[in-house]
Amino acid sequence: MVFDHTSVLKLMEWPWGLAPLTPRDASSDISNLAKALNFTNPDATVPSLPVPQTPLIALPANPGRRHFQQRRLRFYFRVAAT
Repeated sequence: MVFDHTSVLKLMEWPWGLAPLTPRDASSDISNLAKALNFTNPDATVPSLPVPQTPLIALPANPGRRHFQQRRLRFYFRVAAT
């Protein structure tokens, strides 16, 4: 059985008897995603996921306009003081 992005289309077309939207999901090469899902006995447990590691140094992605304005003000005060 092959499942790809068009398997989702087949899953949506199946309950309502809709015609295939594309030639790929109309072909018999692609399986309906419903075959991989268990609707009668679903498993609602949450899988254990790895905890992401915190980087050693966290820098701001973009200091932004405020940082630029603060530097400009310091420059003006320094020039005015001389």
